[in-house]
Amino acid sequence: MNDNKSNTYRKDQPHNNLPESHLEDHSNEDIMPDDSPNLRQESERGTPEKDGASDSRAESVKRNLASALKFQKGGESSNTPPTNLHCPSMTLNDTLPLPALSTGGLDWLGLSLYGFFEDDYWKEFCVAFDKAQKFAQENNIEKSFVKLSESIIVPIGASGRGNGNTYCKWFFQYQGITFRIRQCQKALASDKSPPNVYVEIPSMPLMTYGEKGALKLVKTVLNLLGYKIARMSPSRVDMCVDLVDLPMSIVAEALRKRCYVSNIKKFNTFDYDGVVETIQAGSPKSKTSLRIYNKYAECKKDLVKLSLLTGLRWGKRPDPELGAIRVEFQIRRDALRDKHSIITYDDLVKKRASLAIWLTYNWFRITETESDPNHTERFGPSEFWQKVINAFANWTGQPIEERTKRIIIGADASHLIAQAIGCLNAAIAAKGICPNDVKELQAILNEIMQSHYPKMVEDIALKRKLLEATQPITIVPK
Repeated sequence: MNDNKSNTYRKDQPHNNLPESHLEDHSNEDIMPDDSPNLRQESERGTPEKDGASDSRAESVKRNLASALKFQKGGESSNTPPTNLHCPSMTLNDTLPLPALSTGGLDWLGLSLYGFFEDDYWKEFCVAFDKAQKFAQENNIEKSFVKLSESIIVPIGASGRGNGNTYCKWFFQYQGITFRIRQCQKALASDKSPPNVYVEIPSMPLMTYGEKGALKLVKTVLNLLGYKIARMSPSRVDMCVDLVDLPMSIVAEALRKRCYVSNIKKFNTFDYDGVVETIQAGSPKSKTSLRIYNKYAECKKDLVKLSLLTGLRWGKRPDPELGAIRVEFQIRRDALRDKHSIITYDDLVKKRASLAIWLTYNWFRITETESDPNHTERFGPSEFWQKVINAFANWTGQPIEERTKRIIIGADASHLIAQAIGCLNAAIAAKGICPNDVKELQAILNEIMQSHYPKMVEDIALKRKLLEATQPITIVPK
């Protein structure tokens, strides 16, 4: 897979002179660098709507709960740093120190960016991305890549994203982070124009790099595109914790007995074989919503995902009879801005502790007994819900983390190889062939595979780059 099959767009590092052309010809270079990339990795028991994350009531609640807000082992991390590899098919360099378990974290961070692309880069940026997008539309994936630097090569999507004046013409992923860009060179909040760049950071990059590290990665990519950030505003924030070896029946029974205080008027429950597995408060499109569910039950049949969660978030395999409870709050831009005065990312950093208290105490809490909607202040959190409060309080009170970058030194593809062997066995048997020994089998396999080898050489290189674009990993051959 060579660079003459991709588009090159490179921005020099800061303080360097601009080259005569940013679009360079690397037809004699290999798109696969020898060195690994530098960047690796809604209840009638309503509480008053006037409450906000920064109001006096929240501060009072914070003081009253201060003595109880200590870490308990029951509240384990949704963003637990890995105690082993971050992907079950990868192996980890054990010489690198790993951070200790934390009690929670952001599971999703959506950002709306205001800023401008430098004049020297905008025109060439448009040409390079349009060219790659055209190839993607033609399903020519090999040529849909744009080379931002020697170590950052990204595949451009075949179509844009969004609607109306927030439509983004281009989008791409790098290390699992999605970038969407409008065909608008400059957008400033003071001009009341929509943002021109949108970024979505899901759980995997947040866990792998830590919040601070993921943001550094975002800024690095945007710098390579000649983009200067004027303001960065959170558009969606998911805050969650996982509590391992606790059954969902705790939550289901509390709701059945009406042991809760909530701003939400309706709950939706989803069960499997008569057992409640998910409780949804508010719709996914609500300004604020809550989902409590058995994360283990959700992924127990997905062996890859289960292994990933065991290593990254839980620190151990949950008891199958109990599972792992995920408590996840989703707060969208309107609620962040209008109720909590969180306009910029810096506001989110400063107010996340009070936001977590408001969510887990004022907006919703489970109580030990049925509460009186006229005197909700008399009903504090249950023992279970206190664990949730504690888990949120622990991580929101800590500095924003940048984790040690993991070096991936190889891959365990045994499950994929087993699938391939099974398919080959079926294909040979279907042909009515029954080899008598290993030598005869090798000849049969060679006859079947030989015509596919040239295409496989190209496809393997392409697959590697797609893996590194869509997941926060770096594959380094052993």
